[in-house]
Amino acid sequence: ILGLNGSGKSTIIESIGNVLFNYSSRTNTNFIRYNEKKASIDLTFEGNDGRVYRIEKQIKPSKATVKIIDVDNNQVLQELVNDVYPFVKQILGIPKEKNLAKLFEEIIAIPQGSFVNAFLDTSKNRKDNFDKLFELDIYKQLANELKVLNDIVEKEYIHSLDNEIAELTGKLGKYDELEKELIQLNEILEKTNKSLEDASIIYNKKKDEKEVLDSYNTQLNELQNQINNLTIDKELEKQKVNTLNTKIESNKKAQEILKEHEFSYTLYKTTNIKLVENEKKYNKYLEYNEQLSNKTIDLSNKSNEHNIKSKVIHDLKVEIGNNKQTIIDCNNEITQINQTLKEINEEINPLKEQVKLMENEFNEKKTDYIHKYEKLNNISNYLLSYDKNVNVNEIDETIKDINNQLKVIEDNKTKINELEKELVRLDAELNNLNINNTYMKDGTCPILKQKCLNIKGNDLTIEITNLINQHNNDISNINKEIYSLTNENKNQESLEKEKGILEFKKINYNNNYKVYQDYMNDIKVNFEEAKHITIDNDYEIINNLISKYQDLKDNYQDLELEERKQKIQKLSNELFTNNFKINSNKSLIQEKTKIVEEKTKEKEKIEHELQSINEDINIINNDIEKLKENISKYAIYKQELEENKKVIENNKESYELYIQNKNEADSLNNNLNDLEIANKNLTQLDIKIKEICDNQLKIKEKYSKETYDNLQSQLNELTKQITTDQTTIKYKNERKEIVELEIKHLDDLYAKQKEKEKLLLSYKKLSEKYKIMRDVFSNLPRELSEQIRKYISIYASSLYRNISSENVRIEMADDYEVSLIDCSDETKVKSLSQLSGGEQMSVAIAIRLAMLKQTTGVEFYFMDEPTINLDTERRMKLTEVVKDISTKLRQLYVISHDDTFESITDNTIKISKVNNESRLDN
Repeated sequence: ILGLNGSGKSTIIESIGNVLFNYSSRTNTNFIRYNEKKASIDLTFEGNDGRVYRIEKQIKPSKATVKIIDVDNNQVLQELVNDVYPFVKQILGIPKEKNLAKLFEEIIAIPQGSFVNAFLDTSKNRKDNFDKLFELDIYKQLANELKVLNDIVEKEYIHSLDNEIAELTGKLGKYDELEKELIQLNEILEKTNKSLEDASIIYNKKKDEKEVLDSYNTQLNELQNQINNLTIDKELEKQKVNTLNTKIESNKKAQEILKEHEFSYTLYKTTNIKLVENEKKYNKYLEYNEQLSNKTIDLSNKSNEHNIKSKVIHDLKVEIGNNKQTIIDCNNEITQINQTLKEINEEINPLKEQVKLMENEFNEKKTDYIHKYEKLNNISNYLLSYDKNVNVNEIDETIKDINNQLKVIEDNKTKINELEKELVRLDAELNNLNINNTYMKDGTCPILKQKCLNIKGNDLTIEITNLINQHNNDISNINKEIYSLTNENKNQESLEKEKGILEFKKINYNNNYKVYQDYMNDIKVNFEEAKHITIDNDYEIINNLISKYQDLKDNYQDLELEERKQKIQKLSNELFTNNFKINSNKSLIQEKTKIVEEKTKEKEKIEHELQSINEDINIINNDIEKLKENISKYAIYKQELEENKKVIENNKESYELYIQNKNEADSLNNNLNDLEIANKNLTQLDIKIKEICDNQLKIKEKYSKETYDNLQSQLNELTKQITTDQTTIKYKNERKEIVELEIKHLDDLYAKQKEKEKLLLSYKKLSEKYKIMRDVFSNLPRELSEQIRKYISIYASSLYRNISSENVRIEMADDYEVSLIDCSDETKVKSLSQLSGGEQMSVAIAIRLAMLKQTTGVEFYFMDEPTINLDTERRMKLTEVVKDISTKLRQLYVISHDDTFESITDNTIKISKVNNESRLDN
């Protein structure tokens, strides 16, 4: 494929990769050219089965469709992505587990300049790249995942179970001790129950004997209590008789005293009655004297009050006159000030009208300046936050790219679903093969009982084993592909998030741009200085306008307006001063008027009170004359009262002695009757006491105090023993319940321990399996890498010897470092970096072809610009290399911008670009 750089050569290779290997290094949109709405790729090829097929792919910006057709009968074989490319693998002989797109990108069509570079990279990068290419990293990942699984099993299960089992073992340590305690408790309970039963029988027998004696004892106590009570009653009656005899003697003496002092008692009572009447009359005399004294004082007080109020009335009259004069003076001053106010108002009112008009004009200008300043300031603030550098086209392209990636992810999900279905099918077939394999031994048919061979003549057991291995390989490969596709889909969330951010950024920019345009149009309309404002000079022009209107807003003034305002202020001050004087005088008038009213009311009130005082003085004088007459009338009772007091004093002792003995003398008859009753009661009490004593003697013959005390002592001892036994039984039963519960709990713990030990054993076995599998997968990449490198080295050496005619071999180290060893002298070793450019290219091409054979089984190859940066001599050498390589393949494409390879190729496709359109020249 020949053409100048940029003519579209690589696009042809990319198109082949896209349609045949589902490979794409660009979005759907990049495939669509020349303002078309869609693109199409048609590819015709021959499969390994010798049949000719055609793949047709239709590409639109949002999606692509593909179908594969059998050219001989024009029949569509498959037409879904998930069906077309598995079919392509089948007819090209590519293993199912291989990723077509990666195979094309990394082996079949190496990009220009990358033939040698991958082998000259650093050791680590080289090993990582080739391990991934040979899919050896999958085993490392599996080993790491097995380690993670084993760590989880050990940390979360084994260690946890070890701790739990240790804890349970510690708790089970006291199990034997509890069992011994339970046996001891049962023995103690049995012994104590027997003791309690024996003591209870004896106790009940003794209790019955004591109850009989208790009955006698109770009767004796009751009889004794009766005797004691009657004896007390008898003593009380004797005391009562003695007391009554003493009282009767005292009564008789009292009667004699009454007869001796009866006359003095009567005189005392009569005189005392007269004394009471005379005391009342004398008290009246004293009352009148006291009233006379009080009235005299009242008269003096009223006279003083009269004099004081007369003086107050005089002072009030003088004060009222002074205040009335002040009111007259204030009214005169108000009249003069009102005249002055009239003159000032005639001057100030026209001035105010003029100032009002001038202020309106001033405020309109000032408001306009402020409004424009604020508008400019807002626009300036907006410009500071406005991002002018947003590229909407770039955002759109990025969003389209993300959409394509998300579409690939969706395709991957569909493919994963299909692969999982295939896994289920293969797993079912594998189970059937394993079952059939168990029925056969050494290839013996279970029905015919003889060796059973298939059509190829192979042993049937070997054939089934091969099928089982093939299915296991297929399952492993599908798992790898699912794992690979799942990893490719991991960035879905971040892509969707990035897409959302970009879409928001675009909407936000469009909205901000509209606001910006509105601001700029507004500036152009309202400001003459901004007629030529652009996105490049907007900030400078707006800042100049802000400075201008800041100055106008802050410094604008009108001198004539200020002068008139000052004159108005001066006149207003005069108005204020005169109004203040008027208000002051009015306030003073109100104050003085109020004082006059208050003082007038006060004067009238005091005059009224003075008149009342004169009336009171006349009444008091009349009362004094009447009191003097009454005092003269009651003066005689004072002497009679003194005489009554002397008689009472002389007879007081006889009166008191009579009173003291009166009650004593009157109780003589009652005491004589009580004495007779008390003597009768004494006789009856003696009879009752004798009867009770007789009964008491009869009961004492049946009752023994010693026997009773012995029984009581025995019962007390038995009670103590029974209480002790009952307490012991209660405590031991409670302890027994606790011990039985603890033993049951420990039984449960023991069962639980056994379960956990069983579970621990299963997890330890699982951990061992993980470790064995991890060791296998950890060592597998090294062993597989060694086999792959060995095969590639052998095959590549054969190719290189044919190309170079040198007796050398190629070897690849663990890190895929390439060395060239002289077969005749093993000590002569060259690294790839020590070779010339032509040698490096030859070695790289030989290794690439070996890798192609080892990895894919595909027999066609693409070389993109292999002569890049080579001189003429090296190009000619490379021509021979390519010619030799072509003999090992069914088909070889060489892409070049010069005619180096034109002489050795079967077909040459020449491409040129005219008016930005790629065309075939032949």
